[in-house]
Amino acid sequence: MFSKYTCLLGSLALPSVVLADGAFHTASYFVSYVTQFKGTLVVPPRVPSGGTTYVWPGLQPPDNSGVLQNVLDGRNNHWYFGNTYYGTPSEPYGGGVDASVNQQLGFSMIEDPVGSGNWTINSTSASGQSVSYDFGVQKRLNQALFAVELYDNNWDFGNVVFQNVQVVAETSETSWCTANPQYTNVTIDFEGCRRARAVDL
Repeated sequence: MFSKYTCLLGSLALPSVVLADGAFHTASYFVSYVTQFKGTLVVPPRVPSGGTTYVWPGLQPPDNSGVLQNVLDGRNNHWYFGNTYYGTPSEPYGGGVDASVNQQLGFSMIEDPVGSGNWTINSTSASGQSVSYDFGVQKRLNQALFAVELYDNNWDFGNVVFQNVQVVAETSETSWCTANPQYTNVTIDFEGCRRARAVDL
């Protein structure tokens, strides 16, 4: 029988780089079974100068066949924050909210009930406007990611900051709950954050 653990990652920042090398910049936590992922995404201080930019927290299954994500979209000279599941099975777009630089946006992904494969994802604006959508993913999700995707542009919009991050998992393992992600190809700054810890609920 698994215990339910909440990993409190606090705040983490992905500092901008002068010249982005490749499209995907990610930090990932791997655990046997994630049931909730929530926190705050601070909108970067500038809008991307061009190309396509996606900034997101997300959850993936072990086979990487899709990703459940709250996406901060930087196309068309403004920011927009929305709900989506990209991959297999194909799902419709789940709506979103407008966003402005330096605003704090709430994100949450919750499996309800646990074990059902049905996920409610929510994006909340700084003014309190909230949009939720239910996705029938029908898969266990085991990877919690923080990502910046860049296409035909550079990382010219400033640091990406996540705050008050919580990952809830059905597991007896606690070693994954650390200030050092199991995989990363981007610099992460945990300065000023609470120490990661596991709490038996």
